[in-house]
Amino acid sequence: MNHKDSKGGRKVKKIIVWLLAAAAAGSLAACAGQEGGAQQNAAAEAKGKAEADDGESVSIWCWDETFNIPAAEAAADIYREKAPDFQVEITNLSFDDIVTRLTTAAAGGQEDTFPDIMLMSDTNIKKFVTLYPEYFADLTESGIDFSQFADYKVEAGTVNGRVYGVPFDNGASIAVYRTDLLEKAGLTVEELADLTWDEYIEKAAPVVEKTGLPMLITADNNQLINCMLQSSGYWYFEEDGTLNLKNNEGLRAVFETYKKLMDTGILQIRADMESYYSSFFDGSAVGMMNACWIMNTLKKDESLSGKWAIANMPRFSDIEGASNSGNTGGSSWIVMNTENKELAIDYLNHTFAGSPELYNELLKEISAVATYLPAKDQPNYQESQPFYGGQPVFKMILEYSDTVPRVNYGIYTAEAADAVKTALTEYRTGAADLDAALEQAEQNVSFLMQ
Repeated sequence: MNHKDSKGGRKVKKIIVWLLAAAAAGSLAACAGQEGGAQQNAAAEAKGKAEADDGESVSIWCWDETFNIPAAEAAADIYREKAPDFQVEITNLSFDDIVTRLTTAAAGGQEDTFPDIMLMSDTNIKKFVTLYPEYFADLTESGIDFSQFADYKVEAGTVNGRVYGVPFDNGASIAVYRTDLLEKAGLTVEELADLTWDEYIEKAAPVVEKTGLPMLITADNNQLINCMLQSSGYWYFEEDGTLNLKNNEGLRAVFETYKKLMDTGILQIRADMESYYSSFFDGSAVGMMNACWIMNTLKKDESLSGKWAIANMPRFSDIEGASNSGNTGGSSWIVMNTENKELAIDYLNHTFAGSPELYNELLKEISAVATYLPAKDQPNYQESQPFYGGQPVFKMILEYSDTVPRVNYGIYTAEAADAVKTALTEYRTGAADLDAALEQAEQNVSFLMQ
């Protein structure tokens, strides 16, 4: 793409400036209290490049030494069965730092500094591939079988009908409940599965009355909103990328249902993540709905083992194509157009896109739930989990993820999400009616998209 001559070039420049500013702010925050971090990353990169001279190697930018990095290393161990001298050079960068490096290098024509593979959050793939299509490898005809992944994850990495991302972790929604608290109200978790929202409210209201506790809690953010919205089959944008807030059937249903949950006491909002997490353990709520990655937090209190169970979330009965499964969060592996891209693609094709055994290992070692559907037949996915009352929760989650609707995240999801959160607060508190709240949100996002 020629950014100077392309239609909408001023818009692209505006986005680039915004991305650089946002990433720089995030990077400064991430660096606080981490003296020597830059030097350590530089040393790691130099070490990796030296090792690359000794055999076949791919370079990777990703974050999280407890999750994504060990996953890439475990994949390399499997790939070495095919290529014994294979190495991965991993640079540990926060996503903000990845954005900074990507945008700075692209603006300066320094694409030779790109890695062979980078990890990218799903809601950002379309944004960066749209901005810099020449830097990302088109994987559509790479030999990777994308039909083996949850459909919604493939859509997240698809731009103009071409696939750019190899799906990794799972952000499918789950409802999680304290079964001991449900029992006090005479309910079982099985009675809360496969419901519509109207049916759910009918069952949940007596639980609130009998226990004096909210059935659900959520943090004051967009996580529950996004789970509900994607389950409806809608997003903030149409399939062609057009903003759609004011007349969005799914979003209107989310707002009305959210308010009803609040008004009946079924749902309570916690002011911050700390108080949200605390409610998991102190018995001040019966349950919550969020992405499946929230389960890692639940397991921090082993004294509650056997007292948790999961179900899918309710669906919107009046919306055609709505599902009992939504999504929030998740990331995918992106291949860059480097000289080494064929090796990078082969590494991904034989591991994250081709090895159920890898996902079996990752589930055990780092609790990484796959969106690679063949993994559900692996032993660790089949096992009942004592922590969740004997449910085979990971197999269940993979089955949920296969029914998450495809949506177009667009390139302004963050801006739309902020505006929607504000609009929902105004609507549920009575500061604005539904039409006015959504119209103002659409106007605000439209201005940012100019």
